[in-house]
Amino acid sequence: MNDPEIDYKGYRIYAAPMCGNDGKWYGAYDITKDGTPIRSRTHVFPGFLYREAAAEDSIEQAKLEIDELVAFQGHSR
Repeated sequence: MNDPEIDYKGYRIYAAPMCGNDGKWYGAYDITKDGTPIRSRTHVFPGFLYREAAAEDSIEQAKLEIDELVAFQGHSR
């Protein structure tokens, strides 16, 4: 299975769920902008029974983080 990659608000999200020692899948993702790494997260809770659910959750968590980055950039101008 290929992990999802999406563009969101000028950033690129790479989902990379990982299986924990407990057999559950945890979210993980990388965020880049113009090829430059911005954020990387691993073992994002909660854990899921299925890889696909953890991948979806990874994307949603990364979107929230990007929303915060964009909002912060708007305040620093």
